[in-house]
Amino acid sequence: ANQSVSTGSWTKINFNNEKIDTDGKYDNSSNYRFTVPSGEAGKYYFGASIELNMTSAVGSTRTQIWKNGSTAIRSNQGGQAYYHSTACYGVLNMAVGDYVEVRCYQNSGGILTSQATNTDTFFFGYKLAGV
Repeated sequence: ANQSVSTGSWTKINFNNEKIDTDGKYDNSSNYRFTVPSGEAGKYYFGASIELNMTSAVGSTRTQIWKNGSTAIRSNQGGQAYYHSTACYGVLNMAVGDYVEVRCYQNSGGILTSQATNTDTFFFGYKLAGV
C-alpha cells in the first residue's frame, strides 16, 4: 500500500504484497523483512527502489537496505522532483537469522507518499548459488 514517508527521518517501507516467495522467507504482514532460515546462510543479492510522490524538488531522497538494524546497502540522490525513484542493489553475506528490510529518507520539509502501485517501488532478494 502507499505509505507516508516523514521528512528528515528514516521510514521503514512495509512491502505487503508478494509476487514470489517460494519458502516464506519474507514477512509481509508484521515485520516486513526477509529473514534467512536454517540451512540457508550464504551470499544474497538484494535490490530496492522507492518512488515518492513529489510535487517539487527536494534536497535529498535515499533508499537503503538495512541488515540487522544497520545500513548495509544505500543510494543517495539530491535535488529530485516529480515522482523520482531512488534505488540500491548489492550482495550481502547472510547468516541464519540475519534479516534485511528497506528504509527510505527524504527531506522535502513535508510528508511524501511512496507509490505502491508503481513498478518503480519494489524490493527483491535471492540467494547466489556457487559463491
